[in-house]
Amino acid sequence: MREKITYRIKRGRVSNAFEYIRYLPLRENRTIILSGCMLTYYYVNKDLKFLLDMKDKIDILLIGIGSKSYTRAEVDAVRKFLIKLRPRLLMARDLIAFSLYKDFAEHSFNGIYKKHVNIKVN
Repeated sequence: MREKITYRIKRGRVSNAFEYIRYLPLRENRTIILSGCMLTYYYVNKDLKFLLDMKDKIDILLIGIGSKSYTRAEVDAVRKFLIKLRPRLLMARDLIAFSLYKDFAEHSFNGIYKKHVNIKVN
């Protein structure tokens, strides 16, 4: 329910903005860079699904990426998405995101330079 309310209040026009990306002319070495709080249940199930159709034609870089919450449902949804997407680069904005998602990209980096910790999701 939180996602539906948030979408209606704050994100009602975001999905239209992402839809235009799929119509850009693709050339060699085309890259899409996403940043911010994009690894959420909402984004991977709605706005970012178009990337799955483009993944073999472009490089996808996730830089400074993370989530608002790391509940089991959210983490599972993001992992399922990243398994299919397999971005070229994932640079996390926090240790939790790095620990949870580092294995799902071709190259992964911890954007926050601190000792790696193991994170358990409840």
